[in-house]
Amino acid sequence: MLHRLASLEPGDTVLVHGASGGVGTLLTQLAVHHGLRVIGTASPAKHQAVRALGAEPVDYRLPDFAGAVRELAPQGVQAVFDHIGGRGLDVGWDLLADGGTLVSYDSSVAGYRPGQWFRPHVPALRRTVARWFARKLGLTRGRRQTMYYVKPGENFQADLAALYRLVDEGVLRPEIAGRHRLDEAPVAVRALLDGTTVGKHVLIPSHR
Repeated sequence: MLHRLASLEPGDTVLVHGASGGVGTLLTQLAVHHGLRVIGTASPAKHQAVRALGAEPVDYRLPDFAGAVRELAPQGVQAVFDHIGGRGLDVGWDLLADGGTLVSYDSSVAGYRPGQWFRPHVPALRRTVARWFARKLGLTRGRRQTMYYVKPGENFQADLAALYRLVDEGVLRPEIAGRHRLDEAPVAVRALLDGTTVGKHVLIPSHR
């Protein structure tokens, strides 16, 4: 997402949604390592953790969230990384500077029944297609929207190897919120739903 989908240079400003989450913490660390200025969304209780990653936190629940981001980046941001989808993609699109990139890498599944794996992604897909055509017509000021999903292949293997090297070198520090036995999975899920987690919960299989 950071290096293949968004054309970013050190000194650029990016917006990372969910900067305190499992993906967001690593994405933020990667961006800071690349010399990017990071604005990261998180609840106020997690702002200190986001600052510790090298980002500037913003409360995503603010009535004028977009205005708060514009105060930090009046000229817009060069990239937005969005894991929620829906109408939030419209806000992210409006926050892009000319030539910026909006990356949608997941969509909220809230309100959907089990088995509807594709439906949560439809709103993001519609916006991506519409903005692709608009860009071809020269109507987006060079801005573009794209979607990311894990696709095994040569690039994926190279990127995964690069991530492992950065972890081994201490550049990336995966945030582990807790370790649980497999039969304690409900405890881990509850912690995630309560919104108090920074990073990921690890489930450890029991050995017989």
